[in-house]
Amino acid sequence: MEPDDCRAIGVVNAFQPVKVLPQSQSIRELFLDDPATPWQPAVKPPTVSWASFFLKIDSLLKFKERLGFHPLRKLALKKAVAWMRERFQSSDGLGAIFPPMIYTVIVLKCLGVPEEDPEFKWAMRQTRGPDDPRRRNAAAATLRVTGLGHRPHAHRPRRLRATRDE
Repeated sequence: MEPDDCRAIGVVNAFQPVKVLPQSQSIRELFLDDPATPWQPAVKPPTVSWASFFLKIDSLLKFKERLGFHPLRKLALKKAVAWMRERFQSSDGLGAIFPPMIYTVIVLKCLGVPEEDPEFKWAMRQTRGPDDPRRRNAAAATLRVTGLGHRPHAHRPRRLRATRDE
């Protein structure tokens, strides 16, 4: 994975965007247990083991996340976004790799960049085929269909403003 991908994914992870879907589009039937129930390992690992160590670290990090304790997050986000935007300026495109293209669009959405903004329009143009007017706008379709990483049991979901298509 390229550093470009990691920075964009890191910014999206920091915002944790959620799109609340109607109950008719739920995937509840795919879960054996209620998805809101915290996950527990099927077999409790020994008290002194790597598994116990990592499960404890995981629970501490999740607790810290619920408290909203993020001492370096603002600085890291600022630097990651500045790094991305700096590369936008000296770039003639994001290439043909779809994940960086779509994550760039999602990052700009998370930052609240309006769809009419030249930067947002530039990112959306990157997702289109070379001058093929019949080709669907893949980024818009992905944003609509995926629900931006729908997480039904998120602790503090951030809602994105609705797009014109919805």
